[in-house]
Amino acid sequence: MSIDVQWSNLESNEKSKRAIARQLRVLMWRFRSFVIRVRVSFSDVNGPRGGVDKRCIVSAKLRSPGEITIISEKSDLLTAFQASISRLIRAILREIVKQREMPIRINRRLKKIEQENANPQVRYGRHAAFAREKRFAEPLLPYRTDENVVSRPALPVILE
Repeated sequence: MSIDVQWSNLESNEKSKRAIARQLRVLMWRFRSFVIRVRVSFSDVNGPRGGVDKRCIVSAKLRSPGEITIISEKSDLLTAFQASISRLIRAILREIVKQREMPIRINRRLKKIEQENANPQVRYGRHAAFAREKRFAEPLLPYRTDENVVSRPALPVILE
């Protein structure tokens, strides 16, 4: 996992860059197998005027397709960095959970398809007897006349 720290419109020294990179490496250690690169960018939005103007942009490139970008603006750099990192960790955890649940969703869909193929009644309802016996099933569909409901043959259904 590579870590890149950038500064723009701010005074920076090598010591502070190394400290932030070290802290980021410690916090991201448990995600090292999921994250390829982390880029942190600090900037001062409105210069010397003051106020809530320190921006921290943290971007993480994941091994799975995608990138997570978090932007925080606070009054000082440290709180902006901490807010961005805590949000980034939560976002990475959500992505990991999605990746772990994906095979479960796929397996559930495959099981459902297998059940439909094994038991045509699941798919074709009460007309499963037709589905088992014939290639073309002709289920009876009700239609309404003036006095009562009468059944009539429906269009042929091609079974798979």
